[in-house]
Amino acid sequence: MIYLCCDDEKIGELLSKNFGCDAIRYTILLNFRSYGTSFDFAQYYVQFSSEYNTETALVMRYNQTVYVLTTPECDTSELSSFVCGFADSELIYDGLAGSLQIPYKSINMGAVMCRMGFSSDVQNPAVVSINEPKVVANLVCENMAESKKTDFYLNTAHQMRHNHLRVYGVMSDNELVSSASVFAVDKEYSLIHFVYTGEYFRGNGYSRQILQAICSDISVNYFLLCEDHNIKFYEKCGFTQYETWVYYRL
Repeated sequence: MIYLCCDDEKIGELLSKNFGCDAIRYTILLNFRSYGTSFDFAQYYVQFSSEYNTETALVMRYNQTVYVLTTPECDTSELSSFVCGFADSELIYDGLAGSLQIPYKSINMGAVMCRMGFSSDVQNPAVVSINEPKVVANLVCENMAESKKTDFYLNTAHQMRHNHLRVYGVMSDNELVSSASVFAVDKEYSLIHFVYTGEYFRGNGYSRQILQAICSDISVNYFLLCEDHNIKFYEKCGFTQYETWVYYRL
């Protein structure tokens, strides 16, 4: 699963122009229906601009509540207003699940990547600081597991940064890796693996165009890792653990 984010209409225009997707309604990276791709689960970023800087948060919707995982310094009042104003519940819960061919609709970690003026019935999202996510998160996972008769798990992911490398987050084998090493998704998703070296991609076809177009426009300057052995490997390569995030997966 590709894990990227943006915060304005530019990426929507980019996707619409290059890949012919409905960028106004479905600006979650791409409309993967065109490539026959399906995902086992979904997680997205919400990134938005406040008066002084850009904030980033991880969002999950369950029933009528939006749970937002943030860093402690995030302006939560600004974030609450943003999520209530732009995270249309049906769009996140059903519309995007259908558009991305997600085989279940019980969980979506969602984001609105363009300023979409849809009405919302989502009120007062629960904003959870990274310092205190586990109580709420475990409760949510337990509720989902009980209602859907399926197990949900809470995972921690360590934010890795490098002083000199421009980094893009991409999921590969249940990990998030940087463009300084490998751009990849699991083979079962039928997308080509990429190795990023400076300014060049090795690969061909639509996947190359997708990655080049997106990566020329977005930089989050970090990636996330979950496994200790991978963290140690990247630390040897000059990366440093910066923060710990929390996410959910099936």
